[in-house]
Amino acid sequence: MVLIASFEEALRRRALRGTNMISVSEGAKRLVLLVLGLAGGRIITEIKMYGLAFLVNQEVYHWVVFEPEDHETYSEELTKAIDKLEKEGKLIYDWDNDNSSLEFYLTEKGKQGYQKALNRQRIRRCAHNESYIR
Repeated sequence: MVLIASFEEALRRRALRGTNMISVSEGAKRLVLLVLGLAGGRIITEIKMYGLAFLVNQEVYHWVVFEPEDHETYSEELTKAIDKLEKEGKLIYDWDNDNSSLEFYLTEKGKQGYQKALNRQRIRRCAHNESYIR
């Protein structure tokens, strides 16, 4: 089961559907940074990347819309967020050694973004929990 052949293919699909005007939400970018950061800064295969992002999104945040596509979890918004973060220098995606799947890595700038996103979520969680204590 292959989620997408490449991000270029995902971008081509989006263009063909006429959805290339979708803006990248900060929530989608934060989700990518959090998932990669919590995974230690590296995820091998797009199936794992999208699967983990889907689980975190569905169970915790609800920042991104996922669509079923050929028995897979896929999100155009997440794809665009990954592309945007790569252009911002916060992550790198590249083919593995045998060119069979993509690997995702946080850069130093991305690790800083992850820490900011993580701290932001901790502050919100503390504030949320504090309201129950009062």
